Amino acid sequence: MFKKIASDALGLSDIGKIIQPDNFDKTESDDYVLHEEGEQIHFLIKSKSDEYCFTNRSSST
Repeated sequence: MFKKIASDALGLSDIGKIIQPDNFDKTESDDYVLHEEGEQIHFLIKSKSDEYCFTNRSSST
């Protein structure tokens, strides 16, 4: 229990992992990408609490 509290306090529990392109459609961020306007995801980082999606247009959280 102390380990979890310590990692949350230090920000270590929110380390993300890079999502592979074949799994982009399984993320929440993919729902907000404007595919019909040519927007494409370049890479996506997912942590416990957030997703960071970088596209050819901009980045969104």
